[in-house]
Amino acid sequence: MIRRAFAVFVVHLLSLPTTAHADGALAGFDAFVEEVMAEWQVPGMVVGAVRGDDVILARPYGFVDEDGTLPVTERTLFHLGSITKSFTVTGLGMLADEGRLDWDATVPYVSPRVRTRGPQGDTRRDRPPTGHPYKRAAAP
Repeated sequence: MIRRAFAVFVVHLLSLPTTAHADGALAGFDAFVEEVMAEWQVPGMVVGAVRGDDVILARPYGFVDEDGTLPVTERTLFHLGSITKSFTVTGLGMLADEGRLDWDATVPYVSPRVRTRGPQGDTRRDRPPTGHPYKRAAAP
C-alpha cells in the first residue's frame, strides 16, 4: 500500500507546473518520506524530480551511515548498482522517441570511438542480417 501511495505521489509531483507552486503541493511529503524510510529501513536518500527544465524537488533525507552521525546532503554520492542500466536505457529510449537515436544502429555507428569485435564491428546477434527487409520490431 505504501509503495502504491508513493508512486501516486510521485506522479502527482511530476505533474506540478513549476517549483514556485510545488511547496504547497508538497505539504506532508517530508513526513511521508520519513515513514517510508522507516518501513523499508533506509538510513538515507535524496529525492529529486525534474519537469522540463525546472527542478521541482531536490531534498536530502536521513543519514549516510546507519549510526545517524553523517547527514545526507544534495552532494552525497550513493552506490546505485544495477539501477544504472535502467537509467541508461531510459535515456536511450528518450533519444529514440525524439528521433535522435535509431534502436537498430550499431554501437560503432552511434559512437565511432567504440570498437567491438564482431563482423563489421557489430557484436549484436538479435537483429536481422544487413539488408534484411524487416526491422527488429516488425520481424516475426
